Amino acid sequence: MNKLSTEYGDSIVGDATNAVSVLQRALFIGLLLLPFMGGLAGTSVAEQGHHHEEDAKSNLFKDFQRGNVTGMQGNKLKIDNRDYTLHASVKVTDQELMPMSLETIQVGVDVMFHLTKGQIDHLVVLLPS
Repeated sequence: MNKLSTEYGDSIVGDATNAVSVLQRALFIGLLLLPFMGGLAGTSVAEQGHHHEEDAKSNLFKDFQRGNVTGMQGNKLKIDNRDYTLHASVKVTDQELMPMSLETIQVGVDVMFHLTKGQIDHLVVLLPS
């Protein structure tokens, strides 16, 4: 160990190994506490990804209407007692955009739907979460 003296005669330990060790411990403790402090920007990367995914879905469904299936017959659906025709190539999914069969649609199911030229071209079955 090297000892240096100040002008007042106090000794200063100039041990570089000790200084590095203190810095390593401080960094390690900081990294351990980082997840509990909400990350650097206030949210974790997983939370940021989740929010981005929610924003993308809400933008995707922004032009959709919401209702309850009150009747069905052939290529027609009654939603909240209003008649709608299904487009020949209607896309049916759940709210996570997983494909579903048109046969899964039943009276009483909550749905979101998109109209093109007065026909439902995308029907989203709202499954309980």
